[in-house]
Amino acid sequence: MYSTNSKEGIIRFHLDEEEAEMVLEKHYGLKGGELKKLIGFDDLNFKYMPKENVNPFLNNLCQEGYIMKVTNYLDSKNNGFTEAQNNLMLFLKSKNISAPVPVKTLSGEYFVKVKIPTKLTGSLQAQREHNVRLLEFIPGTTMKDVPLTYSVLFNLGTFIANFDEALKGFSHSAYETHSSIWHLRSMPNIIQHLEVVQNSEQRHLVRAIVDAFIKDVLAVEDNLNKGLIHGDFNENNVLMSKCESGNWEVSAILDFGDSHLSCYLFEVAISLCYITLECKKNGLEPITGAGHLLAGYLKVSPNFQMDYKLLKVIATCARFCQSLVLGLKAHCLNPENTYVLGTQALGWSLVNILWETPIQEFTKELTSVISSYGLKIE
Repeated sequence: MYSTNSKEGIIRFHLDEEEAEMVLEKHYGLKGGELKKLIGFDDLNFKYMPKENVNPFLNNLCQEGYIMKVTNYLDSKNNGFTEAQNNLMLFLKSKNISAPVPVKTLSGEYFVKVKIPTKLTGSLQAQREHNVRLLEFIPGTTMKDVPLTYSVLFNLGTFIANFDEALKGFSHSAYETHSSIWHLRSMPNIIQHLEVVQNSEQRHLVRAIVDAFIKDVLAVEDNLNKGLIHGDFNENNVLMSKCESGNWEVSAILDFGDSHLSCYLFEVAISLCYITLECKKNGLEPITGAGHLLAGYLKVSPNFQMDYKLLKVIATCARFCQSLVLGLKAHCLNPENTYVLGTQALGWSLVNILWETPIQEFTKELTSVISSYGLKIE
């Protein structure tokens, strides 16, 4: 595992199942049962179904089990940010928005600092402190495993807008200073890792998009409406369930490691990046699919600041470059982890097509879809 969240670079770390079980018993009073390591990007995650419990703060075991989340070393330096995420999840529960809920340790805290590796060996002579949390597991089907339709995309758009509206009632001081290379405004920093892109045409494309992002987006960022955003509405972080009608609807949202204060336009942009990719995988027209998600968002938030040029630059291009380059960098450091290559197969071809799409064509298609819902853009 590794972290891309600091100028200090990417730091890999490892925790095997036996060590994880020791941490769970020592700090959470849970033991026995089944433990399985899950795929992840910056953090380590384990699915855990305990058999025995001596935790006084845990009266009843969650029937679906738990997720043990071990935060990367760099983010673990910021205890306030870990606390902010925990408070945010508890806040969402109070607003009836389904999200993982943190569990208290034996000492009554919502996270514990653990030195990893837990034991030093001849080849492992350095220990670093990592924040460890236990979250209730939420069952469901990730969006990537659901038959994608324009109706699903519209529903997702309404969910994201309602989520952003709910977060206007939440605050935590840690968000005032938190930054990450994964935040969209940090996108130009990927130039530092461009050596991992072997194709010269792809490197040229990234540089062109970075230049446009600085010139067209960052120059006007201060004029855009801001608030707390999730920051990573992708196909792996959205859970869905099938209704009695047979339609799929969003049932829960996962992973708040990229939540931060930013522009609402960036929230939508990040979502559209991954949605256009999923559309391509499912045989749907990417820009048309983006229009349906936008329509859902506008249905809930009609005063959303719409700027098609900015949306094209940041939604369909800048986030793609960020994901593609950082994914390659992470893979170079840990070739065994193929999860980080999720956008590579179609990403380069799609971002090139979208970058070459004239803004007039991009705008016309989005406007047409949004208008089909009887919505108007102010």
